[in-house]
Amino acid sequence: MGPLTPVAVALALCALVLPVSIAATNMALGALTLALLLRARADGRRLLEAWKTPALAAVALYAAAGLTAALFGADPHAALCDALKDFHRVWALGLFLAAAELEPEAPVLEALAVSFAAMAAYGICQTALGGMPGGRIIRAHGFVHPVVYGQQMALGLLGGLCVLARPGGLAVAVPLEADSLAVTRGHRHGEPDVDPVGAGGKGVGGPPPCSARCRRRP
Repeated sequence: MGPLTPVAVALALCALVLPVSIAATNMALGALTLALLLRARADGRRLLEAWKTPALAAVALYAAAGLTAALFGADPHAALCDALKDFHRVWALGLFLAAAELEPEAPVLEALAVSFAAMAAYGICQTALGGMPGGRIIRAHGFVHPVVYGQQMALGLLGGLCVLARPGGLAVAVPLEADSLAVTRGHRHGEPDVDPVGAGGKGVGGPPPCSARCRRRP
């Protein structure tokens, strides 16, 4: 992984504080917005391509439906306050998609894994060590409302299952990292580059590197 850019740092920070605090997450999203604006002049086309995804379109359609219902509801003023939350989701998802497109090597999964694991352990301690004041069990809540905490833990669980369900699971990135390290060492020692596409896909002087084999996996 190369040097961290402002976009990569802000993206990792968002992932790190996501299950901890809503206020901290909004602050990190603000920093990510600023970092993306600074990159927009050079990578504006890539940002637009990152937003052309079914996921963002589905969330935007959901937000538009919520706005329509709020405008024609019995109390539009109160309903519009809740509709703003839907546009907050569109904003956050758009930021994550754009930042992941520009900085695919940012340590997002590592930050999410550490943060969600820490908050899950903290919630367990809250319930196990909190006692039963008034005959009621203290619900795990971390630093947010118990319902929000449950949603966050469900998000972390589903996200972890998605990572494990990928071809190769947690080990999918290991061959790519090894290949990247080998290429870097080759440059340091003055070795010639290997083109996995040239020479009929056999490379120059040997079999294709690991990354070429890994990318052909189903």
